[in-house]
Amino acid sequence: MAQELAPRNNALPTYLQDRARTERIGNIDRSDMVIPRIKLLSSVNSEPTDFENAKAGEFWHTSLNESLGKEIIGIPLIARKTYVLWAPRGDERQILARSRDGIKWDPPEGEFQVKFPKNPRTYTWRLKPTVAESRLDQFGTSRDDDPQSTPAATLTYEVLWMFPERMDLGASIILNSRGSVKAAQKLFSMIDAKPVDHFYQLYSIGVVLDKGPENTTYFNYQYKGLGYAEESDGEIARSLFMQYKDMAFRANDERVEDTPNGGGRASVHRDENTKF
Repeated sequence: MAQELAPRNNALPTYLQDRARTERIGNIDRSDMVIPRIKLLSSVNSEPTDFENAKAGEFWHTSLNESLGKEIIGIPLIARKTYVLWAPRGDERQILARSRDGIKWDPPEGEFQVKFPKNPRTYTWRLKPTVAESRLDQFGTSRDDDPQSTPAATLTYEVLWMFPERMDLGASIILNSRGSVKAAQKLFSMIDAKPVDHFYQLYSIGVVLDKGPENTTYFNYQYKGLGYAEESDGEIARSLFMQYKDMAFRANDERVEDTPNGGGRASVHRDENTKF
């Protein structure tokens, strides 16, 4: 069990409240920063073992190592449609390639030999410059001898959020892939249906127990519209959107275990470059 420090008061002291930031620490800008993640914990994540305050089925802030409970209130800032080519579970290589814009692979070419648990065959995944050319986002590409096998590449939506009730969290990323892709797509539909820009919209980010394959269940994301942000919060969110919209930011602590109902089931009980 990781040793936890005593909690500290993060409120801005009175003597600092009239002192706006005037200096930077160096020649560092936001492109040098790794954005914190908020992830939905599952039984396969290490945090419930490493931290007493971490529980499966609750949200976790990866930089603060803090549980955020089962619901957080957020304003969406930026969304990106990406693809990740994960090595099969148990393969220490983890991420083999990535398409941050949803179009071009990085690296643009390559060939990977992969093996799946309890399967003696070795499969070859071949990259071409674009996702469309490689077709690794199509069913049947993870195992070429099974046309019903899942896509080799995982569709992943990265959404940058602001949390008006917890401004101390800063802008943070939520990743939706595999079993949580439909939840993100529903969110995008709700955003598109509103008559104002996304950074003036308010949403609840919650947890639902979803059905998985073979009579299993897993924790999944659930988004609900809460109307519109307060004017001051909306203007802060708009400012953050302008700062980040053309920036190649990235999330920290990305692992295959964090993909609901995919890299690992979130919780098993018997009975997966768009901008708004």
